Amino acid sequence: MPDVSYVALEGDRIVGAILVTHWMGAPLVAELGVAKDRRRKGLGRALLEATMHRLAYLDEPGLSLYVTVGNDPAISLYRSLEFARSAASRHGSLGRLKVADAPSIRRRGN
Repeated sequence: MPDVSYVALEGDRIVGAILVTHWMGAPLVAELGVAKDRRRKGLGRALLEATMHRLAYLDEPGLSLYVTVGNDPAISLYRSLEFARSAASRHGSLGRLKVADAPSIRRRGN
């Protein structure tokens, strides 16, 4: 889904990116990465929030992602944005968030 995927540049250097695909009828974060020397500065959050805002504008019903068990910084970020473990998830993955339920998301006309 190129219209909800983003790249963060610092000059001509890529320092972060989020790639979203459409999987099983809903948007899925396929990749979210930030350069090691740019982590813990809000860049991952900004990329994810930009995607969530764009999805809300497009009236997409939700966003899913998976995270590796033990990736505590990522889990903390996702929980702070109100992602929750899906009842059907396994292997420590976090799952569906209804985009409209996130406090920072406003749908068209709201």
